Amino acid sequence: MQEKANDAEFHLANIKRLSLLLESNLTDMTGDAVDAINEIADELIKIGSCSEFNRLYNNVRAPMCDELSVSMDAFWIACFLAGMSWVPYFWILLRNGKIIMLKNGLGERYPMKKVKKGGGLNKVAVMSGDILSQV
Repeated sequence: MQEKANDAEFHLANIKRLSLLLESNLTDMTGDAVDAINEIADELIKIGSCSEFNRLYNNVRAPMCDELSVSMDAFWIACFLAGMSWVPYFWILLRNGKIIMLKNGLGERYPMKKVKKGGGLNKVAVMSGDILSQV
């Protein structure tokens, strides 16, 4: 009987040792899982911030802007000058168009002619004879 009790205590001690080992393994796995989740979350936040895309864009934009800034300044100056010269050019264009129209006889205002009562030179009179022979 003593042998069976010692045997049971041995197995019970072995079970306690293995359960402590399992508990420490589960604790370590839980800590590793939390660390992995935090690392994944940090990576997702890093990806969502677009900092890498911004860095790449700045690597392309910086050399281009240094080269194009002079030509863009010239472009805006040309746009400003074109805008300032458009107003007198538009006035000259309308004036010359009106002069050409008047030379061609378009747009003139003739004095109103009063129609005489009782007809005039354009009055049509029926000729004597058969109407069918006039057609």
